[in-house]
Amino acid sequence: MENDILKAKVQLSETKLMKIRAENGAQLMQRRFCTVLNIPLTTVIELKTPLEYDEKQYTLNTITQQALENRPEIHSMKNKIQMARKGVSIAKSQRYPQLMAVYNWDYKRPNREYEKEFYSTWTAGVVMQINIFDWGGIRSRITQAKLQQRQAEEGIKQLEDAIMLEVNQAILNLQEAKQRIDVTEINVTQAEENYRVTQKKFSQGLVNNTELLDANTALTRARVERTTAI
Repeated sequence: MENDILKAKVQLSETKLMKIRAENGAQLMQRRFCTVLNIPLTTVIELKTPLEYDEKQYTLNTITQQALENRPEIHSMKNKIQMARKGVSIAKSQRYPQLMAVYNWDYKRPNREYEKEFYSTWTAGVVMQINIFDWGGIRSRITQAKLQQRQAEEGIKQLEDAIMLEVNQAILNLQEAKQRIDVTEINVTQAEENYRVTQKKFSQGLVNNTELLDANTALTRARVERTTAI
């Protein structure tokens, strides 16, 4: 009898310790969630819906396409490629004559003593500029711009491959988690039945307190594993 009481006290202490750890873990997760939402860490988060698994079906091709279209890294890399292409065009344009239109309008009174009235003047012209002393530098800048464009295009291919790998891994993780949920659901059902039968036998004096505590522990563990899987 005393041994049973001692075992019960031990389990009670272990259960209290598990409760403390769970509460601390919940508080930590709430603060991490606040960090993700960029809201004060002291904000109290209350779950309005039960914790359950969403049975949506995800196809690899659809999710991969969404990732390649919506990931900000892809948009950033595409902008980088556009800038690199413009850089090539600008570098090539330096080989050709530069035409500039010039227009000037002036309003003045050049001589205060003899010319009392203000008058306006204007000039217009076209200026053509040809760089004939920097062909080697222009060629080098074109080569450098093309190299930057090629690097950007290769970079987006590598990024797309990395994103596709991440999506594949996420799908596999989702499938694995779903299988864990199915297994833990079965474990909970079995643990609940085992605890019900053991509790009935205990009330009839057919099993001792240790077996009842073990059944209760198994049920608690199964429920925790199910929640973790979800």
